[in-house]
Amino acid sequence: MASGVSLHFSSLSPTLIPALWRLFRGPQAERLLNRLYGWTMRHQFQIIGFMASVFAVYCLVMGLGHEGIGVAPW
Repeated sequence: MASGVSLHFSSLSPTLIPALWRLFRGPQAERLLNRLYGWTMRHQFQIIGFMASVFAVYCLVMGLGHEGIGVAPW
C-alpha cells in the first residue's frame, strides 16, 4: 500500500507540486514559477537530449547485458 502511494505521488509530483505551490503561495508563487518556466524553455533541448541519452543507455544495458543476450529476466 505504501509503495503504491509513493509511486502515485512521485509520478504525479511534476503536476501536483506547482499547483500546490500556487495554491498556498498565491500571487507570490508566480515569479518563481515564471522563472522556472523560462529556464525550462531555454534548456528544453538539453533536457530532452539528457533524457534520451539515459534511455539509450538503459536500452543498451537491457538489450546487450553481461552475457550478450540481455539482463531483463523476462
